[in-house]
Amino acid sequence: MALLWAREADSLRRSMRAVILAAGDGGRLEPHTSALPKPLIPICGRPLIAFTLDALAETGVSEVVVVTGYREAQLRDGVEAIGRGCIRLSCATNSRFHSGASLSLRAARESCGEEPFLLLMADHLLSAAIVEPLIAAPRPPGVSLVAADAEPGPTTTSTKPRG
Repeated sequence: MALLWAREADSLRRSMRAVILAAGDGGRLEPHTSALPKPLIPICGRPLIAFTLDALAETGVSEVVVVTGYREAQLRDGVEAIGRGCIRLSCATNSRFHSGASLSLRAARESCGEEPFLLLMADHLLSAAIVEPLIAAPRPPGVSLVAADAEPGPTTTSTKPRG
């Protein structure tokens, strides 16, 4: 049974698509995003979205749809330069990017059809170690999987008065 699933997972990996939502204006990162879209902000000398594109290429994902919006031309150029030769890229546009992520997901619908896909956010740092188990996990048709950090986050104490 495990060998059968391994073959199916290999086949799925070769045909797997990923959608990366990257349309937002990155308002929380102002003033950095006034001249550069958030996915292109450098982290350790590399654009933020490069980590995700590398993880997808490393795990054998065959196609990536990046949903753009804010500073669209700049983001498209940047993403194409990062992914060139590594992964097949296309872009979908969410011209109403100020209205939330669900509209960005809708913008990618035509690109994905009814096939399974990975839904990723451009501002989350990902590695192949996170992507690989999602692709390989057995699941019945129509079931979605969510990757979540099982470690508890830091607790914060609010200093704001209640009331």
